[in-house]
Amino acid sequence: MSWTLEENGKIPVYLQIAQKLMAEIENGTLKEGERLMPERKLSENLHVARNTVKQAYEELCREGYASTKKGSGTYVDTSRRADMDEKVCGAIDDAIEKLASMGKSQKEIERMFMESAWRHVPDRERLKLAWIDCSEEFLQDTAREIADFCNVHADAYLIDEIREKPGILNREKYDLFATTINHHDEVWATVKHVVEGGDRIPVEKVVLSVSNETISNIAKLQGEKPIAVIYGSEWYRFSVECFLKEFGVVSPYAYIPVKSGIYELERKNDRYQAVILPQNLSYKDGLIREIQLLCGKKGISSFPFHQYADQGSLFHLRELVFRRWLEEGMAAENS
Repeated sequence: MSWTLEENGKIPVYLQIAQKLMAEIENGTLKEGERLMPERKLSENLHVARNTVKQAYEELCREGYASTKKGSGTYVDTSRRADMDEKVCGAIDDAIEKLASMGKSQKEIERMFMESAWRHVPDRERLKLAWIDCSEEFLQDTAREIADFCNVHADAYLIDEIREKPGILNREKYDLFATTINHHDEVWATVKHVVEGGDRIPVEKVVLSVSNETISNIAKLQGEKPIAVIYGSEWYRFSVECFLKEFGVVSPYAYIPVKSGIYELERKNDRYQAVILPQNLSYKDGLIREIQLLCGKKGISSFPFHQYADQGSLFHLRELVFRRWLEEGMAAENS
C-alpha cells in the first residue's frame, strides 16, 4: 500500500485513511462485499496506531461505505448510501422549490446553499490562518475575532517571534496569513521566502480600529492630573501614545508596566484622573482585572483601550476564505 499520509497536516490521519479507502471504493479498486484489511495489519503497513485505523473504519461506516460484522471484520457495503443520497436529494429539492417560490433566482439559491454548507463545515475541514501582529495585548483577542467571523482556525504570532524564528510559520500548513497594514510587506516577504509554497499563499491586510467607546472615554479626559497607561509591551505603549497624540489629549500621561500597576496605584491613588487598561482583563495572568478592581476600590476612573478588526477588513477576509474553501473542495473532487 503506497499511500502518503501527512502526520502534521490539517486533516487528521484517520480521516486521510478513510478518504483514501472511500476513493478506492468509488473507483472500484475495492469491490462491494470485499473485506477490508484487518485493523492490526493495516496499522502495521501504514505505521500508525491501531486505534487510528479503527477510527478510519468507523468513519467509513458512518458515511455508508462499509459495515462491520461482529467477529468477522469490516466489509465494503454501500447499500445504505443510495437511500441516504435519495433522502438528501429530496430534502434539497424541497428547499430549492420553496426558495424559488419566494422569488430567489437559481444563482442566489446556489450561493445560499454553498454559504450554508461553509458555515456548517466540520471543524476538521476549516481553513487554517496565521494572524501576525506586534502587540501582545491585542494579539489573541484579534485572532479569536477573525476565527469567529471568518469560520477558520486562527493561530496568533507576535511579529518579534517571526523575526527571531521565521521557521515557526512552518509548524502548520496555513491556507492564508493576515496582518496589519504596518507589517504587511515584512510578513509577505517572510512568508514568500520561508514558508513552503509561500509564494502562492495570500497575505491579507486587516485594519485595526479603536472602538467608539474608547474614543468617547478619551474625549472626556481633561485637566492637569495625569493619565496612567498600563502596558505590557513596548509596541502597545507606542500605539496608545500615537493615538493619544493624534486625538489631541492635553493632559499629561504616565506609562506604568503591568507588573508595577498595583504598587503604583496603591502608592499614588490620588494622583491619576484615569487609568487606561489593556482590553484583555486576563492578560498577564489576570493582573489587568486586579488593577481594574483596585481602581474601583480607590474611586479612580478606568477603561480599556479597545481595538477591533475593521468590518470592511473582516468581510473581505471572510469572502476570501469562502472562495478558497470552494476552490479546495473542487480541487479535491477533481483529484
